[in-house]
Amino acid sequence: DLRALEARLVLKGHSASVHDSCYLPGSGHLCTVSSDRTIRFWDPTDGEPLGTMGPGVTAQLCCAPNRSLNGIAVGGGENKSLFGGDFRL
Repeated sequence: DLRALEARLVLKGHSASVHDSCYLPGSGHLCTVSSDRTIRFWDPTDGEPLGTMGPGVTAQLCCAPNRSLNGIAVGGGENKSLFGGDFRL
């Protein structure tokens, strides 16, 4: 029953809605993207922020690890763009 679930970790830092999150297996970090136009990286063991990319030109809508690009997070913006970069910490 999903109603019985409790949060184990709350990530605080974005100033607007979070659209997506992903686990980056190469680094072991979590990545979140938001309407605040930032990409944030987190320690999944304690929720501590590790770094921020941005703000960018547009809200970030999705993220995913990309093993073929050596652990790079890739996402899309609301201006119909696709971005990629070396976001490893």
